[in-house]
Amino acid sequence: MMSADAASTRPKLRIIPLSLDKANTLIFHWHRHHKPLAQSKFCIGVSEPCERVCGAVIVGRPVARLLDAND
Repeated sequence: MMSADAASTRPKLRIIPLSLDKANTLIFHWHRHHKPLAQSKFCIGVSEPCERVCGAVIVGRPVARLLDAND
C-alpha cells in the first residue's frame, strides 16, 4: 500500500487523443526498432500536467482476416 503522501506527490496523468502520425513519431523516438504503422482504429496518449506526452498507444485491426469483425 502507498501512503497518502506518496499518492499526492505522483504526477496526475491524463488521456489525450493522438493522430496516427503523432503516435508513430513518438513511438519511433522511443522504440527505433518499430516501423511506422500505415493504419489504425484509434490512437491515444498519456500526458503529464506540463503537457509532456509520456506514453502512446496505437490500436489496430487484427492481422488475421478471420479475427477481424469489421466493427
